[in-house]
Amino acid sequence: MDGKAVKSWAGVILCAGVTVVLLFQGTPIELLRIAQSMAVVAFPILGFLVWSIARNRSIMKDQANSKWLDIPALLGFLTILAIVLNYLRQVLS
Repeated sequence: MDGKAVKSWAGVILCAGVTVVLLFQGTPIELLRIAQSMAVVAFPILGFLVWSIARNRSIMKDQANSKWLDIPALLGFLTILAIVLNYLRQVLS
């Protein structure tokens, strides 16, 4: 968290958020709904990244997931996908 790249990307994300708030002329409720939708869509990406890192031996060394832990992790990821797909189905219909 102390790295220059981490701080730079955090700054870019914060600037993007401030830009959206300044440009958005609707009600705050609509802005919150958009933010919620974007967060829900991002969950599968984050779930996949956590799952990938947890099973990567070069990153996690001896703490990497075993094959037996990969099964519940995969089930969790598939659950995230199912929740997001259900949410998108409800929103888009």
